[in-house]
Amino acid sequence: MEYLGHKTFGEEFCEHFDVPQEYYVWAYAPDWGYYLSHEHNVYLHRFTLHGFNNVQTCINLLKDKVHFPYDDEYLDVINALVVSHTYLDLFNNYIVPSYPRSGTFKGLPEQRGYYLKVLLGYIKGDVPKPSEQEYRNAFKKILNGFSDPWDIEWYMSEEFKGLPQNRTQITEILLDIY
Repeated sequence: MEYLGHKTFGEEFCEHFDVPQEYYVWAYAPDWGYYLSHEHNVYLHRFTLHGFNNVQTCINLLKDKVHFPYDDEYLDVINALVVSHTYLDLFNNYIVPSYPRSGTFKGLPEQRGYYLKVLLGYIKGDVPKPSEQEYRNAFKKILNGFSDPWDIEWYMSEEFKGLPQNRTQITEILLDIY
């Protein structure tokens, strides 16, 4: 998922759970070097800070940075938003084992054609992507079923482990817009 998708999810998440809006930035935290400061190599950013094994590493690295609000009171929110990043990336690209901790290589078989379109789009400078409104509608549907940030963190982690075999409503909603 590209920046607009992660940003939109973060905004919808904060609104849904009545969290201060500035916390939305944690939804794109694993891409931090790519989008904000280029402190991480642009081409290798998918190999760093992505993956469920790197959630705590990502939080520890970024919690003292100017762009990232941090308060222990919102740790469940931060965890859920960082977890959402890797989960949502699965819908437009493969998830690869990441540094510093290894992870799982994972992809959705029916998305292979879309992954190829995205790769060719990067080469040609024309990446296919859903609109902001499509994202907002999908994320509202997804978040509607949750009353606690920890629940969505757990759900996305568990669903990710079971993919591509196990499908849930979240998977189907996201496949509709990709």
